[in-house]
Amino acid sequence: MGKNNIMDDLKEFLNTRSEFTQKSEVTYFLSEVRKVIEKDNNYKDLRLYCNWVLHSELTKESTIKILNSKFEFVDFNKSKGEIQKIIARADNGNFIKMGDFKAELMKFLNNKSLSQNIFSGNKWWKFIGLYLEIIYKCPIDHGSSGITGLFLTKEKDGYYYEFYINKIIRIPRIKLKVKHKRRT
Repeated sequence: MGKNNIMDDLKEFLNTRSEFTQKSEVTYFLSEVRKVIEKDNNYKDLRLYCNWVLHSELTKESTIKILNSKFEFVDFNKSKGEIQKIIARADNGNFIKMGDFKAELMKFLNNKSLSQNIFSGNKWWKFIGLYLEIIYKCPIDHGSSGITGLFLTKEKDGYYYEFYINKIIRIPRIKLKVKHKRRT
């Protein structure tokens, strides 16, 4: 009964807005999505992105395992600059561009027969802009080897990932690659 009510709320919420305009809308939406996928292992990436909005810091070992699984091929014995390049190019920059977030959210909305209007035109980029405003103050910090920390910083020219390796080594920042589609 509970999940049906949540699904009804999500359907109404998505059907009554043409786009997301406030951080509170993003937070509410992803908190409801998180409730639905709570025990569903088909949405590990989406769960990470939902949790990132809902907490001031992510410190669970399971979170850092998901993060490290995205970069399990990285040789941490290489130079910091080489590691930076490998991470930035991993899976065609899918994590850096938040493509994994988009793919799993699309899959979720499609599987639940919910509106996918969020992805049309520049709506996705507006959504991501609001999302980044929420999470840039929320570090992922846990673990003792591999990637042990991820901090998002905000600068005048955009957002940057700061990865920490083995608790002490910070690799050079990587700029998030999110941009608006050009209108033709």
